[in-house]
Amino acid sequence: RTGHNFRNFGGQIFRNSQPGRTNIRSSGYIRLTAEHRLDVLQARPVPQLQPRYERQWTQAPTPELANLLRAMRTETGSEGSDDGPCVTFPSTAEYFITCAPAGLIENRRRKSHAIPSGESKWAWIGLYNSHLFHSYWLMVSDAFDVTAEEYTTVRAPSGWSDPDLLGKTESAAKMLFHHSVLQQCRKDFVGKGRQHWPNYDFHSQSAGQEVIARLDRLILKAYGLEEEPLLDQMRTLRKGSAHELWERAP
Repeated sequence: RTGHNFRNFGGQIFRNSQPGRTNIRSSGYIRLTAEHRLDVLQARPVPQLQPRYERQWTQAPTPELANLLRAMRTETGSEGSDDGPCVTFPSTAEYFITCAPAGLIENRRRKSHAIPSGESKWAWIGLYNSHLFHSYWLMVSDAFDVTAEEYTTVRAPSGWSDPDLLGKTESAAKMLFHHSVLQQCRKDFVGKGRQHWPNYDFHSQSAGQEVIARLDRLILKAYGLEEEPLLDQMRTLRKGSAHELWERAP
């Protein structure tokens, strides 16, 4: 971001401009050092994407992740449905994004999204909690705010036309919300006034990780994508180690 637009941004200047020009500042997001941030923004190769993707601050660091973005992104988007089942999602995120059936997480900071009527609520919940969606969010958003656009622009996998694959995805998603998994994965945030905001991190506890791993494989299959190296790359991206993927690029 340019320094004069965000005077209180506090980012580190990694490129001193010539006299009369603006300095560029970069935050420490996803643990990138100043040297790594300079590399990424200055000369790293980016897989060819449509112009609307190339304008994003966070881009696809590998050809495999670029293919994932192409597979998931729809040009038209979905407006949801007034009478479809609702799910809720957080207004901001970092290492995980928890999408839950409406009413499960009581938190005024959460937003709602209506799944189109006639589509599988649980299959979509499974996709929205997977590594695939978290990686998608990192590549098309500002990597902090979570908006309805990220949910309405995801394309339903064509593989969901297979009842067996769809049923397995639904079953795995329901497992995330079994009381034993929820109990282990609960993570409360303490806000102002010591108020606790409940949430669930399925990516940090073994009970949730096992289900997420199953969902990742099922949804990759539904999109027609190979598991490796995407599974490893998505986990690396979620951990905030995107610079590792840039460094591996030929």
